[in-house]
Amino acid sequence: QKLGIPCVATGNPYYSFKEQAIDQRILLCSELDTTLAKVSEKLKNNEDVGMGVFFKSNNYHIPSVEEMVSVKHTTEELENAFTISEMCDLYNIESRPLLPKFIENSADKMFDEVINGMEFRGLNSPEYSKRVQRELKVLNAAGLADYFLIVQDYVRWAKQNNIPCGPGRGSVGGSLVSYLMQITEIDPLPPKLIFERFYNDGRNTKDKVALPDIDMDFSKNGRKRVIEYIRSKYGSSKVCSIATFNRMKGRD
Repeated sequence: QKLGIPCVATGNPYYSFKEQAIDQRILLCSELDTTLAKVSEKLKNNEDVGMGVFFKSNNYHIPSVEEMVSVKHTTEELENAFTISEMCDLYNIESRPLLPKFIENSADKMFDEVINGMEFRGLNSPEYSKRVQRELKVLNAAGLADYFLIVQDYVRWAKQNNIPCGPGRGSVGGSLVSYLMQITEIDPLPPKLIFERFYNDGRNTKDKVALPDIDMDFSKNGRKRVIEYIRSKYGSSKVCSIATFNRMKGRD
């Protein structure tokens, strides 16, 4: 009230649906190194239980509008919640990746970079030419030229600014295109690294194209500078950090 900040009606959810309360309790028992039977016995005897509120109520799910109204939130608080909802963009996580356009005719640009890379690396045998053609065919069919050019650009910038870069980590070591574009420093042919371990068109469907996973390592101090470079080039709203959320569930 002092700062004039509007109030918003929110829930306090720890799981999506009310029936998932039992799942959360089992996870809590694991964390507390106890069992549901022992917790139930303590509650019967009015003894304290760690995180006891979750064992006494099933109401830590995502509430419906009707449930929010029943909690006696004010009309203003509910309207503010809807206002925030309307500000959110609808996005289907299974839709095609939305990549910035690095350059017009990006496929031609990537081809030129690869040809220049063959000259730079001193590679001109039929074996390398055949491998390059196979990789480019798969990558261009998936529309990934902009992706590779974006990665090449920030790796090149890092090297030009004396930021130590890793030679290549993970399956990207199997990509000759990445080596020729100087994204990695690993020639995949001598050790017989497999391109399909990195990327293959079998991962794609008519409506969904999977992005390849190019892991890049930069020095601890240089990493922040690389991120700032990417933000300055594409805009802060186009760049974010990501996290992986693991779920505990039964095996199929």
